[in-house]
Amino acid sequence: KRQGVLSGRSFYSILDRSAWLFLLCYYIPLILGIGRRVYIGDIGYKAFFLAQNELGLIIVVLTFFQSYKLSNHIKALDLVKFALLMLCGILLNTKTALISCLLAAALWAFPLIIHAKWRTKILVLGIIVVGIFLLRKTVVSSVQRVIVRFSILTTRYYGDSMFAGVLSGRNYFVLKAAHELKSSNTLIK
Repeated sequence: KRQGVLSGRSFYSILDRSAWLFLLCYYIPLILGIGRRVYIGDIGYKAFFLAQNELGLIIVVLTFFQSYKLSNHIKALDLVKFALLMLCGILLNTKTALISCLLAAALWAFPLIIHAKWRTKILVLGIIVVGIFLLRKTVVSSVQRVIVRFSILTTRYYGDSMFAGVLSGRNYFVLKAAHELKSSNTLIK
């Protein structure tokens, strides 16, 4: 075994512990009623984290890891962790976090519903139904807010460009930067 190389088991353990640490860092400020909002208008919550895109990436990675872990063996504690991570994505209220939470849930649930024993199928469907029932207002509100922000951005700022709306206008920055680099004398031509 080479020194300095992580084994698969070590990496798995690091991700698992990181998920618990992340959940503590996210939910303690939420419970205490402190932290930052993502957007103006009391939309989205990011605890004390400063950058919502990076936070969204962390949520995506940890949620998909947890989905993978649950696909191998369902444990109650892992299911709770998965649900809390998905709730983080819903509370963050960004396009990427919401879509990835939906995909992670689908990747976890569909194989179980199709290939599992009836008892597991009923358990998974029950969890999904109870989760939808408990979080319906939060999820619907989050999705509505994303749609409203998306439509405002695409019509007001991006000239009805669906592409610019999906990229949150970042495509304009790339085009401008490319133009600046092309016209710059510092580039080797």
